Amino acid sequence: MAVKRYDIRKYIPYVIFGFVALFFSLSKMDKLRSSYVSLTSPLYKSMNAKGDKEKQALIQERDALLSYTYLLESKLEELSQEKPDKAISAKVIMRDPSTWGSAFWIDQGEPAVTANSPVVIGKALIGVIEKVEKNKSLVRLITDSSLTPSVRAVRGKMQQEFFLEKLALLKPYIFSENADTSLCSAFMQIESHFKQTSDTSYFAKGEVFGSSASLFRSKRPILHGVGFNYDFSDSEGPSLKKEEHTLIQEGDLLVTTGMDGVFPKGLYVGVVSKVLPPLEGAISYELEASLADPGLNETTYVFVMQ
Repeated sequence: MAVKRYDIRKYIPYVIFGFVALFFSLSKMDKLRSSYVSLTSPLYKSMNAKGDKEKQALIQERDALLSYTYLLESKLEELSQEKPDKAISAKVIMRDPSTWGSAFWIDQGEPAVTANSPVVIGKALIGVIEKVEKNKSLVRLITDSSLTPSVRAVRGKMQQEFFLEKLALLKPYIFSENADTSLCSAFMQIESHFKQTSDTSYFAKGEVFGSSASLFRSKRPILHGVGFNYDFSDSEGPSLKKEEHTLIQEGDLLVTTGMDGVFPKGLYVGVVSKVLPPLEGAISYELEASLADPGLNETTYVFVMQ
């Protein structure tokens, strides 16, 4: 059987035409692609620029909202505090880590503030104005060992009012949406206990001072008390002997006596946490007390009494 042979020479023109057509089509595609890119690149740039502007605007809006939220929270903190008579509000503006537990600066100065003015949070004493400048003042805190307010132990009505104020701060967290009924019941019993009215009784008098642990934040600032006795009767009652158990005890509220010439009478200072055994022959007790305002490390607003 004879094999049929093909003459490929007649297909050469078609092959050449195909290559030429392919070359021109690729060239046109490149031109079209180049034209497309040149036409659309300004649009992409415009879209990207618009997107960047919108993103920047959103970032600025977010930062503004965060700042506004912070201001509102700070204002609510300020308004939630009970303002004493003839006192001005001040904001804490600087705390040096090396003196964190001893002092801070506030944004009130001359002529509104004068040296030796008591500084409080509500009814709780936290310090005294030590240095006054044009637009700021230095507050020496009661946690510093150099400040020694004269105090006395009280029980009864004033003590109950103090603890009720602390309970009021916890109430919104106890009676929340998913509140535990047993916890709510226990809270109400405690609150009812402190609402039982009684007269304020006055006991031992002495002085307290801080621990001088000024570096950075102290987890549990402690006040030390010395010279607590009731040797002489006064307008608050008859004298008590050191041996009497009612002279001083844990849980007593310490308030200012007004006899140191700096702090007015009746400001909360601390709560007795430990009564130290008296040394042989000692005529007074020493003690430890927690701060009346335990949030001193994080406080933002204070009041300066005139």
